[in-house]
Amino acid sequence: MVNTDYVSDILAPDLIIVNGKVITVDKDFSIAEAVSVKDGRILAAGKRDDMEALRGAKTKTLDLQGKVLMPGINDSHLHLTWTLLSLPPYQLDLTYPKVKSIKDIRMQVKQAAANAEPG
Repeated sequence: MVNTDYVSDILAPDLIIVNGKVITVDKDFSIAEAVSVKDGRILAAGKRDDMEALRGAKTKTLDLQGKVLMPGINDSHLHLTWTLLSLPPYQLDLTYPKVKSIKDIRMQVKQAAANAEPG
């Protein structure tokens, strides 16, 4: 006989992220209530109750406290830089030698945000 508790714990997410606005980047850019994650990969996104139903004995919870969760951007070819440079009013000079590190990029963004009008 199969121990269903053991099987469900193997299949259960390691982490359930709740209490935030999850930008799914699906075709409709819908907002989900929660996300379940297993081995560093998203298993599912949707309603909190549906994600909680996947919970196992070792599943941890991350409470976003109303914050937004969105996919990360990983672009080693600098497409984002050229896009930002071509879309006013988001023009930032993120080219070398002005920018030599992530810290320099953060400083540029911080300065631009401080100078931007509200909204």
